[in-house]
Amino acid sequence: MLILSALLVWLLPLAGLITLFLWQAQKEFSAVDSEIEIEADSEPDSSAILHKLVQRGLEQIPLRQFVSALLAFQLLLWFVPSGIWVGLLVLILYCAAKKLQPLRAGLVDNAALLALLLVFHLLLASFPVSSPAGPSEWGEPISTENEEAALWPATTQHVWVRPDGQILIVTHGRLPGILNPAGAAELTHAWVAGSAAEEQRLEQGLERLPGWVPTSKFSLRQVGGEQEHTYGGESLPVSRSEVLLQLPVLGETEVAELLTVYYGAWGGEVQLLTIIRPGVDSFDSDSWAEEEVSAWLNG
Repeated sequence: MLILSALLVWLLPLAGLITLFLWQAQKEFSAVDSEIEIEADSEPDSSAILHKLVQRGLEQIPLRQFVSALLAFQLLLWFVPSGIWVGLLVLILYCAAKKLQPLRAGLVDNAALLALLLVFHLLLASFPVSSPAGPSEWGEPISTENEEAALWPATTQHVWVRPDGQILIVTHGRLPGILNPAGAAELTHAWVAGSAAEEQRLEQGLERLPGWVPTSKFSLRQVGGEQEHTYGGESLPVSRSEVLLQLPVLGETEVAELLTVYYGAWGGEVQLLTIIRPGVDSFDSDSWAEEEVSAWLNG
C-alpha cells in the first residue's frame, strides 16, 4: 500500500499536466486546421490532413521538450529533500536567470505551469496514507478511527492500550509536495513542536480510557534535552513531555509521561509512535522506550 501510494502521488501530477498540455495543444491544432486550404474540386485526404496538422502543430508546440522537462523535474523530486518546495524554488530561479520561455504565447506560461504543478501536489496530499500497524504482541487496537482527522493532509490513527496501562498511538500522515523521506521526520517534528498536535493526540488517547477525569484537565509540559535518538542504527527525531493533571488542591501534578518518535517514509508519508506511560518519571528506567519503538519499527 505504501509503495502504491508513493507511485500514485508521483504519477498523477505528471499525468495531469501532460493532459492539460495536450488539451491546450488540441486547441492549437484546431487553429492550424482552419488555416489549411483544401481545394474544393479535390477529395480531401484525411491522412494527409492529419499529417499536416501534426507536423505544423509540433513545429509550434515543443511537446517533447515539455514532457522531458516535466519528467526530469518529477524524477528529481525522489532525490531532493523537501520535494517540490525546493524544486520549485530552484526552477523559478533558473527560469528567471535564463529568461526561459519554453511554452509559446497562447499556451500555459512558466508561472502558470509551476503553479499548476504545485496545486496538483497539494491536492494529492489528501490521498490516503497506509494503515497504521503494530507488532502482534500489542494485540488489536481499541480504536482505528479518528473522527477529528482533517481531510487535508490525509492522516489516519490507531490506538492500543496495554495491560500495564500504557497507551500506544500510531499516526500516519502525508506531507504535501514531498516524496523523499530525508528530512521529512525532522520537518514534522518541528511543526508539531509549534502546534497543538501533541495535546490533541494526548486527548485522543485519554478519550479511549474510562472517563473518570475530563480530558480538558490534562496538559503537557515539554521536557528539554536530546531531540533525537538512535534506534537500530537509525537516528530518529523524538520529543518528550510530562502529562500534568489539574487537581483542586495540588494544582498541576505529573501523572504520566509522553514520548513521540518520528519516522519518514517514501512518498511523503510520516509515521509517528506516541507512547503515554503512567507514573512520575516513568521513562527514567527506559528513557527512549527502546523495546516498544524497536518492535514498532520492525513490525
